[in-house]
Amino acid sequence: FEVAGEGEQRPELERLIREARLVDRFQLLGPVHDVPSFLTGLDVAVLPSHSESMSNALLEYMAAGRAIVATDVGSNARLVRPGCEGLIVPPGDDGALQVAIFRYLESPPLARALGAAARLRAGEFGREAMVRRFEDFFVSLVNG
Repeated sequence: FEVAGEGEQRPELERLIREARLVDRFQLLGPVHDVPSFLTGLDVAVLPSHSESMSNALLEYMAAGRAIVATDVGSNARLVRPGCEGLIVPPGDDGALQVAIFRYLESPPLARALGAAARLRAGEFGREAMVRRFEDFFVSLVNG
């Protein structure tokens, strides 16, 4: 498992990995500067947030066409519709997170299909699409 990013939880994560004797299975990468290259190498992109508004990381996972597991917080389930563009699990439910990850690992065709659907959906949130929405909104205001 590769874990990207840096934060105050890193020492606790390192401790948990050591205690579970999983040091040989986890690599804590810290900050990733070439995000597209990093995402290309992932089988499954996991966003196990306990709170979130609209996640840029989730949009990056979608644009990269990765199989996604995310928690049902903030806008996650509106961006990644459960079973359509990814798998959504309850926050804090480690068992559900594990099941979702293994579902992809046991079914590469499912991972590819949902990843491809996520890439298509990501286009709905690109700069051009958002500008069009704002233009349409302002036109509707002017036209009453």
